[in-house]
Amino acid sequence: MLGRVMPLLVLTGTIALATSEGPATVAKVQDAVRTLLQRSEIQESAKLLRVEIAQGNQIPLPGRADQLAQFLRETRTADASRDVTLDLWQHPLVLEREDRETVILLSWGPNGARDECAKSAESGPDSDDICEAIAVPRGAGR
Repeated sequence: MLGRVMPLLVLTGTIALATSEGPATVAKVQDAVRTLLQRSEIQESAKLLRVEIAQGNQIPLPGRADQLAQFLRETRTADASRDVTLDLWQHPLVLEREDRETVILLSWGPNGARDECAKSAESGPDSDDICEAIAVPRGAGR
């Protein structure tokens, strides 16, 4: 996992900075790497949910952790080296309703608390949730 982004970190000098600045900086760098990797996993899982919807299949209902966990275990078999129902900080992934036609698949990020989704560089320091919106037509839930 770390191997995919290690060349980027070396090129940017992040590793040298982290080792010279101490454990707090190392933790920030680790969270930044986990955030990049988790965003990729969330996007992949959201794509699988979109495929189910496009095929006319039902998807887990928002707020039903058991249904989401079952779906993730059934569809993310390539990631069997770890529990695919948890994010990289060991918090359960969540499916929430945003509005009548949209659900959000999300990781609560490093702080493990529900706050705003990190959407851009202008996001605040408490905006560390990693979110992916999924359009859901009526009747697509289980």
